[in-house]
Amino acid sequence: MKLNSHIYMLGIGGIGMSALAKYLLSRGYKVAGYDRVFSPITDSLVALGAQISIDSSVDQIPLEFKKRGSVTVVYTPAISKTQSLYSFFEESSFPLIKRSELLEHITQNSETWAVAGTHGKTTTSSILSHLAVELKVQPSAFLGGIPINYATNYIQGESNVCIVEADEFDRSFHRLYPHSAIITSMEPDHLDIYGTAEEFEEAFHQFSRQVSHTLIYNFGLPLKGISYGLKEGDHHIENLRIEDSNYFFDWIGPGFRQAVFMTYPGLHNIENAIAAAALCFSKGFDPKSIASAISTFKGVKRRFEYHIRSEKAVYIDDYAHHPGELKVLIESIRSLYPNRKLTLVFQPHLFSRTRDFIDGFASVLSLCDSLWLMPIYPAREEPIEGINSEALLERIICKEKRMVSASEIPFLIQKERPELLVSAGAGDIDRSIEPIKQAIELCC
Repeated sequence: MKLNSHIYMLGIGGIGMSALAKYLLSRGYKVAGYDRVFSPITDSLVALGAQISIDSSVDQIPLEFKKRGSVTVVYTPAISKTQSLYSFFEESSFPLIKRSELLEHITQNSETWAVAGTHGKTTTSSILSHLAVELKVQPSAFLGGIPINYATNYIQGESNVCIVEADEFDRSFHRLYPHSAIITSMEPDHLDIYGTAEEFEEAFHQFSRQVSHTLIYNFGLPLKGISYGLKEGDHHIENLRIEDSNYFFDWIGPGFRQAVFMTYPGLHNIENAIAAAALCFSKGFDPKSIASAISTFKGVKRRFEYHIRSEKAVYIDDYAHHPGELKVLIESIRSLYPNRKLTLVFQPHLFSRTRDFIDGFASVLSLCDSLWLMPIYPAREEPIEGINSEALLERIICKEKRMVSASEIPFLIQKERPELLVSAGAGDIDRSIEPIKQAIELCC
């Protein structure tokens, strides 16, 4: 595939698309694009030279990006085929490629280290990227989140190593043929795409067969390679203790025991760190150097991200949007704050996911002391009859539960004064972070 000199990106403000846009800009391509709203991500792209519009009118496309023969159009799966800009480019016979096709093109001549899995892709790939940087690998990395150490979702390196997230949505990861890979989980999701849990699992088996060298997998998954886990696996941990929300443990690997100090909270993040450490160990790096790098990783925005951490109040925000992710999140928070009342603000993501896993959501959300449930964020979907947050709320049996809108949350905080508040979801709940912080600071 040959890219033209000008790249127009539909959905340019998305976390995956924006990393690709940064890569293209760094390589001298002319980049323009559309997204629904301006954001800190789009602002950063404009600062790098991208032209971005939030108006879907064809008139807003810069003239130089309307010339057939010099423009390649890249789109995210979240863009509807009936969207006006997509329709214009398609009807005008511009070359249109998916985001995954562009990532395939970028990585085809690299030593690719990929991270796949229903849960943990972004955190694990971010930790892996940090370890690789600290170990002087000089990788390039395309991430689905923003590591706090680097404040960007694209890390530009000088070596041939490329670290990527292998996204299972729309079978995108089947376009990748990585040298090494981590598979964190195979819990069913995206059943609107795959149809059955069996088809979903088979997609991961197919991906595993595309790994040419080393496969690291979560212990218990039906795979072959090098296993890892908290308690079991070729790489696991022992002697875990928690002090001031920091973790101390022994990393046990083939023929060694290494003490590790980790400041990034969440039991699931220890597991993610061990996965990344196992891959680095497989590349010949010594456990002591890897452990030292783990200790300096500061975390990822919207992945167990602390916003307030005081004696009177704690506020954590997380991207969790699947029952399995929520369960691990709640369990990790309970282990850190066993004596605090847990209030969770949750925004369900997608009507189809809510429908497919409604019993799982009801079960895990019932683990909270108090639940504030927001309406479903539809993203790319149309409503499904009978599937809404009210129907989910009826199935939840926690001590306190209620429906809330984004605008109501600050007033509820002032009234309830929660001592441990967690917001979670993959929609636009992140826009509520600042109002939540301000409300907590006012009353606590």
